[in-house]
Amino acid sequence: MTVSVTYKGKEMNFDKIPTKSQIEKRYEELYGSIKPYPRKKHYPLLPSQEQIWFFDQLNPINSVYNIPIILDLDGPLNLVALEHSLQSIVNRHEALRATIKKHDGDPIQLIVDYLKLKCRIIDLTQYNIEEREEKCNALIEKEVNTGFDLENGPLIRAKIIKKEIDKFVLLINIHHIVFDGWSVNIFLEELTEIYHSYHENQDIKLPEISTRFTDYVQWFNHRLQNGMLNEQRNYWEKELTGNLPKFELPTDFIRPIEQKYNGDMREVSFSGSITQELHNFCKLNGVTMNMVLLSSVIILLNCYTGQKDLIIGTPVSGRTKEELANTIGYFVNMLPARFHISENMSFMELVKYVKEQSLQTLNNQEYPFKSLVEQINPDRDISHSPIFQTIMTYVNISKIIELEGIKVKNLPVPGKTVKFDVGFGFTEDIEGLKLAIDFRTDLYSCKTINLLLTHMEQLLNSIVKDPTLAIDHLPLLSEEERHELIDGVNQTTNPLPKEYCVHQLVEKQAKLYPEKIALKFEEKEITYVELNARANKLAHWLRLRGVTSDTIVVLLCDQGIETIVSMLGVLKAGGAYMPLDPSYPVKRLNYMIEDSKAKVVLTQSHLEYLLSGYEGERFLIDQDWGKIEDRSIDNLPTKINGLNLMNVLYTSGSTGVPKGVALPHQGVIRLVYKANFANLNSSDVITQLSPLNFDGATFEIWGALCNGGTLVIIKKEIVLAPKELCLKIYEHNVTTLLVTTPLLNRLIEDAPESLTPLRRVIFGGEIISKLHIKKALKYCEPGTLIHTYGPTENSFTSCYFPIR
Repeated sequence: MTVSVTYKGKEMNFDKIPTKSQIEKRYEELYGSIKPYPRKKHYPLLPSQEQIWFFDQLNPINSVYNIPIILDLDGPLNLVALEHSLQSIVNRHEALRATIKKHDGDPIQLIVDYLKLKCRIIDLTQYNIEEREEKCNALIEKEVNTGFDLENGPLIRAKIIKKEIDKFVLLINIHHIVFDGWSVNIFLEELTEIYHSYHENQDIKLPEISTRFTDYVQWFNHRLQNGMLNEQRNYWEKELTGNLPKFELPTDFIRPIEQKYNGDMREVSFSGSITQELHNFCKLNGVTMNMVLLSSVIILLNCYTGQKDLIIGTPVSGRTKEELANTIGYFVNMLPARFHISENMSFMELVKYVKEQSLQTLNNQEYPFKSLVEQINPDRDISHSPIFQTIMTYVNISKIIELEGIKVKNLPVPGKTVKFDVGFGFTEDIEGLKLAIDFRTDLYSCKTINLLLTHMEQLLNSIVKDPTLAIDHLPLLSEEERHELIDGVNQTTNPLPKEYCVHQLVEKQAKLYPEKIALKFEEKEITYVELNARANKLAHWLRLRGVTSDTIVVLLCDQGIETIVSMLGVLKAGGAYMPLDPSYPVKRLNYMIEDSKAKVVLTQSHLEYLLSGYEGERFLIDQDWGKIEDRSIDNLPTKINGLNLMNVLYTSGSTGVPKGVALPHQGVIRLVYKANFANLNSSDVITQLSPLNFDGATFEIWGALCNGGTLVIIKKEIVLAPKELCLKIYEHNVTTLLVTTPLLNRLIEDAPESLTPLRRVIFGGEIISKLHIKKALKYCEPGTLIHTYGPTENSFTSCYFPIR
């Protein structure tokens, strides 16, 4: 039985009816102030500190958890006052005098009574301007990337770099295990006050530190160990039930098997008008800037990943007691805020939802993340951080650092290490709102991160213009980017005039390479001059049968050289060929023939029985060539242009009824001739693996014949046998392969050596696994694998991606 008791406005739960003293004790434990604890020789660590310590044990003296503060100081600096100020801060805050050691196998923290801060002064004034900047930047980068020895300390370092008589850089570096983001503000406020007091010879006016960091550590651990945070634990267990989503922002590089921490940062400053409009929105809707910006990050990630279930790391200060407001230490707790969204939500609805989730997070902010990971025990993957892989922070720097007669400016931190895949860090100060995105450089390029920044800026513009829009209707693209995507990257101009037709390109190749092999099938082969002559004879016959521009001619044939000759003959006559699969049911075949209003059917004697319902003109390509031997072998005058039909391919249709897709000559020419994704030429040997009635065959057949290459027709049984297909690739010196993703997977698994001689392997239809890609890249050059996508209506492919 759970008994709920309200005392002094706070609700508390008990297992049974409590006494007055039990109520008062529980209230004091939960909501009372932190009492000083007796001094000890050493102290335990917080769970969050233990997490950092454990990381350091695996990666000794690393720089991942460094917190650098870099200040540009322009003016007559009082070096004595500055050194005194830094030492005074160390004297005031015991966390800055800590070291972390092992005791009986467990980590402990020791606090020394006094730590002399060695503030090194480096004079660069003897160098010229360029050398000064170069050496200054090198010193900063070296310090930022130098780790700390947690056991021997100190865990704070300070340097003053003198660039000119009155130009300095102050470089403070502190380990995160004793310091956090809130502590940075305390440090800088105290630095300002102490420097001013010392410089002016006045008394220091700083509030007394009523609660030491080690008092908080013992108080917090007592509450955790005695079950006082169990309700918060229960909340997080419920929040994180089910399969936890991984962050799926597409990477530019293959994710390493084990996490690396090399990082970089890119940032953008938003206009004052956007910042003001966002503040107006917050005021009108009773939300905070943090909630609005978190909502914008959710929208951006949803747009990039398509994920509707997102977990984003959100830090909370951990200073739940007023007496901790001025104490330096590591109080912060990173919480996994989970959001379930739908695309038809408006931004207003999303912000309201984020507000509710954020308040729940704050109400349960004390339960340590380390304990939470241990409690729910998620599936671990050393290539990912547990539970979440991206974080979002918002810091409002309301106070300006002021040192007497000195202009102070924050300098960016170079050459960072990062703990998560991507981090969105918003800061707001007197200059306005900024966003800095830090990222793992082994996963993402600067170009990708710059796009994220651009899209966030456009998204915030869209939000302030109309926050009632559904989140999937909020524009992310600027007018310039929209123009670039529609008109810039879509430059598909072909060097051939639009009136050009596919068969004219083949005729051109027959003139250039008359004796070259055009087609191969089993033991048979045919040259370009033979191909052109035989196709011309059929074309003359078709013309006499009424085939002209846009006339549909059915091809109901098995694969073979005669079938390809027939296709070309139809095009030369001005018609459009329509290949049908003989394995289809008769009823379905008759429907497609009737629906297409085909004038002629080209077929084979053993398939003629399938035409029982067709009474029109027919030609048997395995028997009737003798009937047209006397026809001319000359090219026919072309009466059509690139806009006329070239072929018709019947798809299954979304309703289950076959649907014919009609493709013009110019679409196919754009696909196969001087295409940007596959620059084919006369040295190419291309296999025909696709069924004739699939759009892939359009690329294979005409990709070879329009460029003077050789088409090798492969029997279906061999296509489905990776080892045999591999032999054919080597036998015919194949350069170009078009396959479905499942077939490519089988090749990679069973005959990966088949990829080695190929110039390009074009595949699509499904996603491909990273494991298959990794294996394939061991056997072929980067860029050989080309992932394509496109509906039949777009002539096979609309976009492509070469895998490197």
